[in-house]
Amino acid sequence: MHQQDPVENSLPPLVSEQARQLLTQLLATPLDDRQRHLVASLFGVLGLKRDGQRVDVGFLAQGDQTETLAPLRVLLVEDNDFTSKMLSRLLSLRGHDVDVAPNGMACLQRLGEHAYDLILMDLSMPNMNGLEATTEIRRHERESALPHTPIVAVTALTDSDHQEQARIAGVDGFHAKPVDAGRLFAEIERVLESRRSQESDQAPLQEPRPGEQIADIQQLLQTVEQDWTLAREVGQMFLDDASAMLNALRDALRDGDVEQARNAAHALKGAAGAFGQTPVRRLALALEAMANNGALGGSKPVFAALESALETMCASIQSALLDDERSA
Repeated sequence: MHQQDPVENSLPPLVSEQARQLLTQLLATPLDDRQRHLVASLFGVLGLKRDGQRVDVGFLAQGDQTETLAPLRVLLVEDNDFTSKMLSRLLSLRGHDVDVAPNGMACLQRLGEHAYDLILMDLSMPNMNGLEATTEIRRHERESALPHTPIVAVTALTDSDHQEQARIAGVDGFHAKPVDAGRLFAEIERVLESRRSQESDQAPLQEPRPGEQIADIQQLLQTVEQDWTLAREVGQMFLDDASAMLNALRDALRDGDVEQARNAAHALKGAAGAFGQTPVRRLALALEAMANNGALGGSKPVFAALESALETMCASIQSALLDDERSA
């Protein structure tokens, strides 16, 4: 009579007989690095046990790896439960922190709560599909001056038409299902390296964009009909109030108080608007938009840029006021 291996006995009843035989044989089969990761994820998903104890599959993820990725915070957007568990396991084995969203709507909610280094996006999902979610993510990033979050589509929709639609929506890379760990991580590395190269060529958020000035004193003078006395008063009021306005915004963001963040950002935006189109006005507007959307999760880099831009703006206004006093 055939004596079944305890590991084979532990497999869930829904696993086919052929799959049972394959998985148990894999325990004694030499594997390359890519296969180790895939088998480890399958064992983790199926909850394989030996003698009542969960099998330690960590050794399957070891070996001569070429992994160069630093630990990432990853948002996995996938509606298939098995694929979601397998990908989560693969990512966790390589030291990455994973959150899961089952559809596009849940993805947007997660992004409102946390900032992520990478999004793995299925394209075919109920409620809101991956193309719709990606389009919304890119729109929100543009309107709120948020950093570009890399998105890799992990999908069975691999024909050229779907890939072109995904690129237009804002997808950065593609991995065709079924999942292959080696190819997937190679594509993630390619996308992240591409983004790093692009970001190195971009000006920091606090730097003036085309059409902006640090502080447009001529715009202020035009607003007050060339009245230098009034312009000096407005400039001094801004300098006197700037720290309080920034601190109010900082406290609201720290506390996650959407209403107070909206009000504080709106006040700073309005005050900075007296000096024309400036980085401070743009960044305050971005934070106001984030508060209006109830999504403060990605506000940290925007606020840091705002703080730097405001310091530079105040120094510029102070210098202009001093120059006026000297010429008087």
